Amino acid sequence: MILRVTQILRLAGLVDFSGIAPGVLEAARQRGTAVHSWIDGYHFGTQSAPEPEIARYCEAYLDWTRCIGHTVLYVEKEVESAKYRYRGRLDLIATINGEQWVIDVKTTASVPQVAALQLAGYALCLDEPHRRGVLHLRADGWKLVEFPEKSDVHDWLACVRIAHWKLRNGMGGVE
Repeated sequence: MILRVTQILRLAGLVDFSGIAPGVLEAARQRGTAVHSWIDGYHFGTQSAPEPEIARYCEAYLDWTRCIGHTVLYVEKEVESAKYRYRGRLDLIATINGEQWVIDVKTTASVPQVAALQLAGYALCLDEPHRRGVLHLRADGWKLVEFPEKSDVHDWLACVRIAHWKLRNGMGGVE
């Protein structure tokens, strides 16, 4: 079975939203989806004016595009590792100051540490090494948070093993 990156993180027990009120969680999910859709439209030339609820996040993204010397190479790129039996969709691959980056865009209140493993999983699917980071968009600006730890790849692969083990042994399911 080929699992998705987010399924692996849940099965490994690293993603748990049970402490967040359902309304807050749903509002955050909708905001993130809307901002991602707007960014896709921006890069594919089909975006319209952002809805008022996400306008400041979109402006933060545009500010990032103006401030960082970069070129976006891919948006919403599907990646897969046949060897480790997982796949995912990374948000951006960009060249920043001559180096390739795998970037996940987050509109959350803070950058979750588990993003380091998520990004390691995406980067492992690519042919050449990439720096990894979260573009944290907020209503009041942006920040690029890098995850340079090389051991993240090993920790990611441990999550993959645990997720597949749990499924083989009837200790979890996938949504």
